[in-house]
Amino acid sequence: MIKRLAVILIFIGLIFSSSYAQKLQYGLSFGYSVAGISSRPWIDEELVYGLCGGLVVNYLLNKKLAVHSGLLYLKKGVDGVLSSWGLLPVVTSIHMRVEYLELPIVLKYNPIRNLYLGAGPYLALKISGELILHEDEERNNLLKLGDVGYVLVGGIDFELLRKKHFIEVRFSRGTTSVVADRHNMVLTCIYGIYF
Repeated sequence: MIKRLAVILIFIGLIFSSSYAQKLQYGLSFGYSVAGISSRPWIDEELVYGLCGGLVVNYLLNKKLAVHSGLLYLKKGVDGVLSSWGLLPVVTSIHMRVEYLELPIVLKYNPIRNLYLGAGPYLALKISGELILHEDEERNNLLKLGDVGYVLVGGIDFELLRKKHFIEVRFSRGTTSVVADRHNMVLTCIYGIYF
């Protein structure tokens, strides 16, 4: 996982180091996220709400296309009661909180001026985490080192006080199983500014 992250960071660095200044935009972003776990059956589920923020890089390929990336601190997890049906029904209470440093690589398309849509993969590295089963059984060893998935983005770009800004809504879903064949899902609203 760390090797993959290093290769992706080096690749992004090589792309952006050879770019012209007018094609490269970088800045800061922050926002609010709502996280949960995919799949059923949940008897009861409470979503995890949190703040997110990080660095953002946008490389303009042409007037309609751009590569949007960066590092985003994000909290994912769930509180709930999970039921699993095999020969016998099993009910498990889960409290999971995981903090990630996420690296999305999104291809943005501007169908009309200032409006964009995008999609791409992400790679997330676990910073810290907590997994408690049955209200008192701590099982942090079950948490994986990272998460891999895809992200879908929709947003607007605008200029204010000679700076470029963006507001976007982002949905991401992990493809790595985090708990019992369940995957992370996050809906995030982000504001960012380019310098």
